[in-house]
Amino acid sequence: MSDSQGLDAKALALFEQSLELPSKERHDWLTEQAGDDAALRDQVLGLLKADVEEGLAIGTGAAIADHLAEGPPPPSHIGAYKIIERIGQGGMGAVYKAERDAGDFEHVVAIKLIKPGLLADSLKARFQNEQQILARFTHPNIARLYDGGETPEGSPYIIMEFIEGASLTDWAGRQRLDLDARLALFKTTCRAVSFAHQNLIVHQDLTPSNVLVTDQGEVKLIDFGIAKPQVNNPDPAAPTGSLASLSFTPGFAAPERFQGAGANTLSDVYSLGRLLEALTEAVERPTEIEAIINRATQAAPEDRYPSVSALVDDIGHFMTDQPVNAMEGGSGYRFGKFVKRNAVAFGTVTIAFAALVGALILTTNLYHAAETARGAADKRFNDVRSLANEMMFDIYEEIDAVPGTLSAKQALAGAAQVYLNDLSVDEAATLELKIEAALGFIRLADIQGSPRMSNTGDLSTALATLEQAEKILATLPEQEDVEVLSALREIAFVRATRELYIEGQTDPATDYLQQAIDYGERALALAPDDLDRQTDVLQSKMEKAISLRWGNDVEGAITLIAEVTAEYETLLDKKPGEPLLLEEYAKALRTSAEFLSLSRAAADAIPFAEKAIAVEKQRGSDRIDGDLRQLRSMAFSYWRLATPLWRTGDFTAAVVNYEQAIRFTEAIVQRDPGNADAARSLASYQGEVAMSLVELKRYDEAERYMQAAREYFQGLYEENPGVGSAQRSMMVVHAQLTIFYQGWGKDIPRCENLAGIIKYRDVMAADGNLNENDRVGIENFVAAQPPCPPDP
Repeated sequence: MSDSQGLDAKALALFEQSLELPSKERHDWLTEQAGDDAALRDQVLGLLKADVEEGLAIGTGAAIADHLAEGPPPPSHIGAYKIIERIGQGGMGAVYKAERDAGDFEHVVAIKLIKPGLLADSLKARFQNEQQILARFTHPNIARLYDGGETPEGSPYIIMEFIEGASLTDWAGRQRLDLDARLALFKTTCRAVSFAHQNLIVHQDLTPSNVLVTDQGEVKLIDFGIAKPQVNNPDPAAPTGSLASLSFTPGFAAPERFQGAGANTLSDVYSLGRLLEALTEAVERPTEIEAIINRATQAAPEDRYPSVSALVDDIGHFMTDQPVNAMEGGSGYRFGKFVKRNAVAFGTVTIAFAALVGALILTTNLYHAAETARGAADKRFNDVRSLANEMMFDIYEEIDAVPGTLSAKQALAGAAQVYLNDLSVDEAATLELKIEAALGFIRLADIQGSPRMSNTGDLSTALATLEQAEKILATLPEQEDVEVLSALREIAFVRATRELYIEGQTDPATDYLQQAIDYGERALALAPDDLDRQTDVLQSKMEKAISLRWGNDVEGAITLIAEVTAEYETLLDKKPGEPLLLEEYAKALRTSAEFLSLSRAAADAIPFAEKAIAVEKQRGSDRIDGDLRQLRSMAFSYWRLATPLWRTGDFTAAVVNYEQAIRFTEAIVQRDPGNADAARSLASYQGEVAMSLVELKRYDEAERYMQAAREYFQGLYEENPGVGSAQRSMMVVHAQLTIFYQGWGKDIPRCENLAGIIKYRDVMAADGNLNENDRVGIENFVAAQPPCPPDP
């Protein structure tokens, strides 16, 4: 052994023994042990200084390297491997890149070579034992240990998997990863550490440089060569005085390590917490991540996460909007997480929604308190009720415009239902509270099954909810009160839209709409300048026009929609650019186009549809990333233009506009998969564009669209076989397929679909859902078809 090697060995031996002592006693003890040997004293004190200031990472690049002699150059070969270059320097040796030189196959490895004479026999035995344990590891995120041994010069070595990559933090920075991507890398790292713990191995020096990421983004945990087996030590703070005790990096090592304690699973948890802190410091770090880091890096081991798995679970909770255990939040925090989980992409509305649902729950509690203890509780109830109502009625429409909010609205329904049920059965509730309850039930019905917006498709529940609203309104005294009249108008209007769009019944729909008009005009007489009351009346008239048209009163419908359109234009002259008026005006233009395109004057419909598109663009609805209501309006406008273009024979232009309608609707479906209204509209557009494609002899494209539409409507009918709108949709889609196959010259599928039209016509008639307009239209259509061969 050379003099420098002997000096290194003595220095390390003394330093190792010092770890048995409290840190404040080590300096004097080391100086005393070195005695008159100045070189040994300086070497030992240098190690102590490195321990305090920089740490002793025995792996590659450790601070101790500057305080021990380099020693002789490495051999040219170790075993079957040829040394290529040194890739890391450590205090106890170095790490080299090597390649297999046996001529049998190519293999590049990393070899960690310990300086000869540095390890006492007991530590050498431990080193060999660790090789055997680590060699059994098989994990995709842990660098493999292939072999180990000792050179003829007495240098222990281990042969490991060669990892070409950057440190965890460097790689994340170069890739400009966001928080979620960084957390995903961290979770992978944790799983590798947890696997080691399950195999009774503690890494004990978890730092960014010991977690490498390859160019392919694969995490590899390295430097298990100095890991130690976990033992059942009743005192985790007890010193061990082993090779493992030398391996830790200040800033990442647990506090107890500086007191001479050995590494255990909880010290690895601490290091992982510091690793998470370093990994996320370059991005905005949410409060919950701060709480996770704080829990993992508690000074007392018993206050940390009890295992790496528990730490990983809490990261997973954060990433999936589950309550984070480290937050120790109360019921308000946990309910807020529930709201967030059910409000995908809610944007700024999430805050209002969370406050709304929370306010409704609080309002319910305070309502009960107010019933039993008037005074302060009553005042507080009224304050919070005011907030709940403001958000429920003012923000409600905004919720429908945000993608992915269907489940969020279901959560809103659940929270509101309790509050509304309490009000509905309270005979002592004030008139104002009863009106609020009625309007609240109407909004619940919208969520459950309204044709006016995205809904859950729960039609029977929606009907029951509407009936609850009607019962409340039936108890109200007949009086000329704006709020009462507006509530009565609203319930009549919703009843009408259900009859019209879901049941397909035009006569009761028309009656309900006339009631809505009457109530609306009485409310407007009390508040003539109220824009909401003005639009209430015009909306009711427009829906009545639609009902008249579907009931085959074409002239009455055209006259009424012309009146509505003119009134909107008058209002816009007084309030140009008013968003609500522009939105409703565009609807009136589309409705005019619809009526005209279904009459003999289809060409007259085109200017109305084009103007509707222009108004929607003025509103900003042509942005494909706009809100859902705007996307829906844009799709409707293109659809209303496509239909008269098809009817006038401009099939190429019709296809262009149908495909625009499909494009905007697909954007809704993609962003809001649970939107039943959008799915239905998409199927309708697909069925109709096929008609123009047939005329252009683009049969393959047409068939793809037609089959997609048929599959959707078939599924809808199977879910709601007794609902008139579902029956009518099947009748219409079979009519489209009949036309399609007739144009393509395929008589057998034409006749099969013609039979389908008759089948669903008879189903509708038997259930009382066939209106006169549809009956006459189907009879004329079937009569015009070429005869089909009789069934065999």
